[in-house]
Amino acid sequence: MLLLTGLRSTELLKAKWIDVDWDVGTLFIGLTKNGEPLLAPLSDAAIGRLKLIPRMDGNPHVICGLKPGAHLTGLGETLRRVCKRAGLENVRVHDLRRTVGSWLAQDGRSLHLIGDVLNHRDPKTTAGYAYFQTQQRREALTCHGDKVLALGAPHLRGARAPDGVRAESLLAPESADAGARHAPSGRGAEGAT
Repeated sequence: MLLLTGLRSTELLKAKWIDVDWDVGTLFIGLTKNGEPLLAPLSDAAIGRLKLIPRMDGNPHVICGLKPGAHLTGLGETLRRVCKRAGLENVRVHDLRRTVGSWLAQDGRSLHLIGDVLNHRDPKTTAGYAYFQTQQRREALTCHGDKVLALGAPHLRGARAPDGVRAESLLAPESADAGARHAPSGRGAEGAT
């Protein structure tokens, strides 16, 4: 669910069934870490997963804890077991939230939208995801550049940059014919001042 919502783990752990709006596809979180209430949108995939979670009699929480009527207090141990089975190392619960932001950036979503999804109060917090957009902008410009070059003359389309510039080609004196070609019109090379 964390990968499907981008919620903080405590926000998901404290979620209650009564706060799920199945018709609109939202989950009311209440006050979040940044002190503001959050109405989190739920994707179709998240709604589908929520429907698979069994409800426990006498417990209003989506993710139930061991104590009757309480929510699960942490996901660390559960994540460690899952990672061990999957052969993953050095994964923390909050990494799942960062992964949502990274994948949204790689998908071309704006930093403003990513900040909204992750409920960041400060845009600087979201700015770290700009790296992925820089890569995508470069790829977009490379594709665009290829299209621009394809419009050029056929002999230029496959043109490569020279392998290198040699000093002797830059310092070689021009031939007499070359000097005449560069002289002002109406006068030869001798008449140029």
